Amino acid sequence: MQVEKTDPATIDPFPTHSISETKSRRPFFVFISILGLLVILTLLVYRLPITNPFVRSVAFVIPYPAAMVDGSFITMKTYIIEREALTQYLKTTGLEETPSDDELQQMILQALVNKTAIRILANGNNVKIDQKMVDSYYQDVVENEESEDAFAKELSETFGWSKADFKKRIIESIVLALQMSDFVSKNETLQAPARERIEKAYARLKSGEDFVTVANEVHSEDNAPYESDLGYQNVADLPEEWSAAKDLPVGGLSNIIEFDEGYAVFTVTDRIEAAEDSQVQLLAIIVPKKTLEDLVEEYLSQTKVRYFVD
Repeated sequence: MQVEKTDPATIDPFPTHSISETKSRRPFFVFISILGLLVILTLLVYRLPITNPFVRSVAFVIPYPAAMVDGSFITMKTYIIEREALTQYLKTTGLEETPSDDELQQMILQALVNKTAIRILANGNNVKIDQKMVDSYYQDVVENEESEDAFAKELSETFGWSKADFKKRIIESIVLALQMSDFVSKNETLQAPARERIEKAYARLKSGEDFVTVANEVHSEDNAPYESDLGYQNVADLPEEWSAAKDLPVGGLSNIIEFDEGYAVFTVTDRIEAAEDSQVQLLAIIVPKKTLEDLVEEYLSQTKVRYFVD
């Protein structure tokens, strides 16, 4: 029997099409594997308690969102850090009653949403954080402590934070809020409605309307109205912004006075001259300015805020 021999060189133990197909599938299988892993991790991160060590470990590596404000994400890492700090602080206070987990979560998320809104508004109005102001504010805090080292130790024990953490998470937030408050107070466009209200009231007074009547009507428009009758005030103790009221005669009317918190018009109904103890009885119409809190509330009511943690 004759067996036909085949040239070994013509035998392909690994067919070319199999190799190419295998190579082409590898990236696909890798992608599917990675995608599957991310899906599993995502399910675990959002279903397990936020206090679970596994959730913390993953959230510190992958920037999962805890909330989103108009496209700006608040990461789970940020939320966890804030929660751990607040939890540690509450433990050091020795309070018998502490917020529930739900209350704690709501407090932290609302604070982070507000901070994010302030940052967005600051960016939109080109308000940049003043680093010199941050350093100065930090030094003011440290000067009220025994020493910077003692302060650092207290930070670590109370919040689990370093000095850098404290600057970034507390001082910078405070400074940016102060800068934005100043911006809002001085912005003519934002304060136009308040300015218009006081000008209308002033026009009514100049036309001869009763001061108390106008004051009561104007103040009734505010949720937390100022008192119309400020009583007897020591002239020497009047705020600098109210200096125009110091020399008003009885029955006299001041011009519109602008101060940090609002606009005012004064009248004096009585004077007691006693040198340094001189007093005036003041009536006032005070229209509060729009505040940063008002601006943030207005912004959040008009933008989309989405929460990813329950």
